[in-house]
Amino acid sequence: LVLIAAVVAVGCGGGQPVTGTVTRGGAPLSSGAVLLEPVDYGPSSTAAITAGTFTVPAERGLKPGKYKVRVSPPYLPSGSD
Repeated sequence: LVLIAAVVAVGCGGGQPVTGTVTRGGAPLSSGAVLLEPVDYGPSSTAAITAGTFTVPAERGLKPGKYKVRVSPPYLPSGSD
């Protein structure tokens, strides 16, 4: 089970910065990627996960709204999970 907590700063104008944490089994995910896709219409964005955290800066940020979040974890060799 992967848990994601994201914070979106709400304001006027363009995209908003987004930061968050990603954990697996209660521990921060060491690496991977997050894809944030709008439920309705709009641009999506990706961010690298490093030590359980990710950031999408304002210049690549997202509009306020609902997003589907997809996590791509790092490659785990067979039997390591």
